[in-house]
Amino acid sequence: MSHPIIVWFRNDLRLHDNAALHAACIQNRPIIAVFVFDEQQFTQTSLGFDRMGKHRWNYWQKTVQAFQTQLQQMGGDLLVFKGNTVETLTTLYHHYRCQAIVAHHEFAHEEIGIENALKQQVNLELVWGNMLFAPGTIPMPTEVSPFYYTAFKNKVTALKSVFPETASPSDIRFMEVDQASLPIKSYALQNVESEFEAGEINALHHLHQYVQSPHLQEYQHQREMLFGHENASTRLSPFLATGALSPNRIFNQLAAIVPQDDDTLASITKLKEQLIWRDYYRWLFLRYDKNIFRKTGLRTIVPMMHNDQEAFNQWRLGQTDEPLINALMTELNQTGWMSNRGRMIAAYYLAKVLKVNWLWGAQWFESQLIDYDACNNYGNWAYQSGTGTDSRINRRFNIDKQIQKFDPEKKHLR
Repeated sequence: MSHPIIVWFRNDLRLHDNAALHAACIQNRPIIAVFVFDEQQFTQTSLGFDRMGKHRWNYWQKTVQAFQTQLQQMGGDLLVFKGNTVETLTTLYHHYRCQAIVAHHEFAHEEIGIENALKQQVNLELVWGNMLFAPGTIPMPTEVSPFYYTAFKNKVTALKSVFPETASPSDIRFMEVDQASLPIKSYALQNVESEFEAGEINALHHLHQYVQSPHLQEYQHQREMLFGHENASTRLSPFLATGALSPNRIFNQLAAIVPQDDDTLASITKLKEQLIWRDYYRWLFLRYDKNIFRKTGLRTIVPMMHNDQEAFNQWRLGQTDEPLINALMTELNQTGWMSNRGRMIAAYYLAKVLKVNWLWGAQWFESQLIDYDACNNYGNWAYQSGTGTDSRINRRFNIDKQIQKFDPEKKHLR
């Protein structure tokens, strides 16, 4: 019997354009698909709240369950565990005498630390995926990637303009695994409620519907309005965060559209730029590693911020003197969602008005957001707080003008 391969799924819960799954399948060995909810995600922060809040936890369970169902319909399964990732995968690897564990590279310090610890125990094969401009696909070393976004965008788009997708496997040679004989207990997913659709099938359907709808044409004008997750947003970010949707697939579908007017062209351009921003923060993390998690971020001189627990709690609970901030935080706490512009304003207010440690705000967003993505979240928080890559570290927002511009009828406030 040939030794099987474990495909370790993380933020890539899909069949389409999945480089790690493809790399495993072409080795023509039995596949064991595994997902682990890492125990580090279920600790409490030093500030006294759960690192994984209920909205994000429910959305992840819903996504994993959807992918597990997909694999079961193909005659296989997704083994789901909750605990220490390194110990779980090492135990499975030796129990089934595996040839290798195959997975995508990750980008943030904690995830890379798990990879490095696992490499000491097993044959771990990592491949690049989940981004447009993966290292090795463009002639640019991570250590010299541009610091500022505009320079990054200009550099990478000059180097690469085609984004091929890895073919979806039509047939996966799954290894039959008896759940009762597993060396460790699997995790039983809960049936949970979430107002947001989850999983690859819903992701692909939503993308198809969106690019054909009038909302695409309106995107450049509506994208920063504060109407939560309604027409103002593409609602693609939760699918991207869990990997139910490939950024290449989004980019390619946008590129296939022949714009019939200037608004559509401008909207498509803006949406493509959002995907480039996503890659930009990944390159930034690969270059600067855990430095971005310092209170000073990537700067030596930053706006003064304090560890003010009272002010932080007023902010996170929506009990400040500013009605817009209270509305934004109430929306986040009740739904796990906030608009892009809202996130910018909320981060600015905590770090530059209340002058509270920006890392605390980033941790609260990490806990609450269903579309939490380590690179996007901490990269954006550093940017807005003056500790990241904004060339104007003292940039200010006028809250009243933000309301006039992005919530003129005060629908969001109401």
